[in-house]
Amino acid sequence: MRNNSCGTYEELAREYYDTSRHPTCANFRQASAILFRKWNSSLASGLYWSCEIGAGKSLLAEFMSLEEFRSARLLLIDSSPAMLEHSKAFSVPGQTPIIGAATALPLKQDSTDFVASFLGDPYNVSKFWREVFRVLQPGGQFVFTAPSYEWASAFREGLAPEMQSTAEFVLADGRRVFVPSFVLPEEKQLELIKSSNFRILDIASVRVSDLSEDGLSPKLMVKRSKKLVVASGYLCGKPHEAAK
Repeated sequence: MRNNSCGTYEELAREYYDTSRHPTCANFRQASAILFRKWNSSLASGLYWSCEIGAGKSLLAEFMSLEEFRSARLLLIDSSPAMLEHSKAFSVPGQTPIIGAATALPLKQDSTDFVASFLGDPYNVSKFWREVFRVLQPGGQFVFTAPSYEWASAFREGLAPEMQSTAEFVLADGRRVFVPSFVLPEEKQLELIKSSNFRILDIASVRVSDLSEDGLSPKLMVKRSKKLVVASGYLCGKPHEAAK
């Protein structure tokens, strides 16, 4: 008999990156990579302190290993030690793993040049956005990606209200684990970003048609259209004049 439970990413870590068991995760990771590559060339040069929040198998570390992204120091923050273990696949100079919560970052104010959070929907709340603003230096930039509301609302249609802000994973042992997933309509997402005092520098999206046909998850075809937007990304900036 299958069991349902409210879980954590520590429980999911062993198989989260198994593309055969969880192809949707792999598709969203690819979508985040597409969004980051769109903005990579426009990021400030000469980065010293960069940080990826909810890093898991870090995309920034992967881009550094491919020499597509450069930063003297890369801080990888995740609340799950087991998820963070996956970043050991990319041994790059200056990489430092840190166990910490996205809503209470273990970093000093104005201490980072650049922050990224790929698929940050598990902690897409005001406290998280305020924390990112706090740790960024004035003039610093932040890249955030998440599943699109267009996709999430269609995929979760019919779920009980209390389940609308969760993502479901069926594990190899048959358990159904639910973790937080706060995917907001765009107008509410923009309100959240602006209320945290960020400037929105650019917004972009990824459609099903932008993803590789190989390994495409059936869950992304919820509307049976390759024009469906499945991931959204936001490039944000902390104003130079932000008060310290």
